[in-house]
This record gives sequence, structure tokens and C-alpha cells, in this order.
Amino acid sequence: MAHYLSARSSCVVALIACAGCLNDHTEEVRLADFVAELYVTGGNMVMLELADREVDPCPVLSTHATASLDGVAGEIDPGSFENPHGTQQCIPPRITFANPPARVEPSTIVVADSSETWTFIITQPFAPRTFEPLSHPTNQVTAGDTVRLQLSPTSGELANASAIGLRSGAVLFDLDEASGLVRSGPELSFVVPPLPAGNASIWLAADFTLAIARCDAPLGCHAQTQISDDWNVTIMP
Repeated sequence: MAHYLSARSSCVVALIACAGCLNDHTEEVRLADFVAELYVTGGNMVMLELADREVDPCPVLSTHATASLDGVAGEIDPGSFENPHGTQQCIPPRITFANPPARVEPSTIVVADSSETWTFIITQPFAPRTFEPLSHPTNQVTAGDTVRLQLSPTSGELANASAIGLRSGAVLFDLDEASGLVRSGPELSFVVPPLPAGNASIWLAADFTLAIARCDAPLGCHAQTQISDDWNVTIMP
């Protein structure tokens, strides 16, 4: 199956925070003074998001700050600012982890300076996620069949799932949790409606929340994104 929330070659953690003012529009701020939220968008990007980016000066990380992913050091861009339309916009500090490894165990991200250490424990934050068929392993379906698919890997929580059948751009069916699609834990199921025989694509999508065991960000952690996957099937007569 082709998946569209995929692992990439690097992981970016962005830190956005509020602090006092300097004439050059940036101010180096201790980690203990950052007020931020961990924001996990899925795939390979994690941000620490602020309530307001339009502050002057923009806080930047100390040059002595460090970051690691499962003990492997990351590269920190401390942050800056831009003023494209007359309004101050903070560019968040960024922490890049090259080639984050795939893991079954939870991953640990640590951000630290001399003032404080923040630890985040997240289960499989960078794993590519797909919907794999539990039934119909040959990808051949018939009207009236009950199709079962499962999120892989299964960590995290699904919500608001949907399944859309497509052929040459035309919609064959459109199901959600109020109209025939059943969600049970990491599993989705639905009954194939009457359809003309031939090849088709079933577009699967759902909101997804990662499992977070620890979050030291002062404003908490946001770990919701959307997963989508395309399942190519043959509809049998």
C-alpha cells in the first residue's frame, strides 16, 4: 500500500517561546524561561509551539543548549525573526536529528541547558503509518464483503475515520463513522457496497494521536495529526 504519512531523512524539533525585549529583535532565553507547547505533527517533525509568534524581541535558545534523540545529539538552530509585512514574526529555534531510527520502544527527546532539562517520551513518533488489510490479502473484494484493515504500527489512537472509493477520479462510495465505517481501536472495517467490477482505489484517512508518556513542556503536548493511505483493490463481479 502507498502511504502518505512517511518517515523522512531527518527529524525537526522547533522551539517557540516568549520572553523580554532587545533592540535587535532577538533575545537569548534560558530554557527555564521558555513557555511553550510540544507540538507533534506526525512524520518527522516536532515543534514546541508558542501562543504568540508576534512578539518583539523573539526569544532564541542559548548557544549552550543541547538536544538529543535516544542519546544521539541533534543540531540546534537557535532561532531568529523576520518582518516581511511590517509585523514582527518569530522564527522558532530548530533542532534537527539526522535519520531518526525506527523503534518499537518509546523514543526519548531531551532538550537542556544550564537552567533546566525537558524530557519527552513518545511512542514511535517518526514511524511511517499505514492501514494494512487484515482481510482480503489479495486485494480482491466483492460487494457485500466485510473489509478489515489495521493501523500499522498500532501505537496511538484513531478518531474520525473515513473511507472513499475512487475510480478514474469518480467517487464510488464515501463512508465515515456515521455512515457505515466502524472503528475499533487500531482497526477499521466496512461492508463493500454494490459496485461495478474493475480496479479501484480506496482512500483511507483518520485523525491520529500519538501516545506520550512524559511531557515537560510548560504548556503541555499536542500530538494529533492525520493519517491517510491509499489501498488499491480489484472489485470482483
